[in-house]
Amino acid sequence: MKFSGTRAIGLTLAALLASACGKSAQQEAASADSTRNLQMAPATPTTTMPNDNPASTPKTSTPRPKPAANHTLATGTGFQAEAGDTISSRHTMVPYAFNTSVTTDVMDATGAVVIPAGSVLRLRLTQFASAPNKSAKDGTIAAIILTLTINGKAFTPTGTVDSIAHLLKGRGVTAGTVAKVGGGAAAGAVIGGLIGKTKGAVIGGIVGAGAGTAVAVESGDRDVVIVPGSRIYVTLTAPFAAK
Repeated sequence: MKFSGTRAIGLTLAALLASACGKSAQQEAASADSTRNLQMAPATPTTTMPNDNPASTPKTSTPRPKPAANHTLATGTGFQAEAGDTISSRHTMVPYAFNTSVTTDVMDATGAVVIPAGSVLRLRLTQFASAPNKSAKDGTIAAIILTLTINGKAFTPTGTVDSIAHLLKGRGVTAGTVAKVGGGAAAGAVIGGLIGKTKGAVIGGIVGAGAGTAVAVESGDRDVVIVPGSRIYVTLTAPFAAK
């Protein structure tokens, strides 16, 4: 009986030892599985971390403003043109039309060229007269704008011709000038004839001719002459668009 009890106790201890070993093996297996799972976990976090660095902005040049389709010159815009031919009041009668050439580019407020240099400005002389005598400061000259041709297309701008550069050219003493101021020789001849018949007429004619020449020099006309390159100044009195 003692032997049997001792045997039973031994079996019980063996069973307990086996159970403890089994649990230890299960714990080791579970620990191994846990380590394996941790090693297989993704190294990269699933959430995106915030980026504190500002995004780089690409370098771009500042764009220039695009000009409008139709450029417009404001009222009061002035520009210059120049004559290409010689025009004299001695040979030219009004009305008389002639062409001039715009000297420099005419730009609007944005800097866009509206009237390129070389555009043809056609004018008409409405007054054109010589200075009547030496005491007159100037002759008479006035003109209006007819057309403005830009790249082959004609426009009709509204404006004034403010001034036209010109010269005064004396005609000198001619037979026509002497006759115009009184014909001193003829008048002297008549007076001489009344005084001394034939001889008096000759003397009177010589004296009268000298007097007539003196009057002609004092009263001689001076012609208004526009020469090539003479500047013409124009001012717009209404907006102008080269459409």
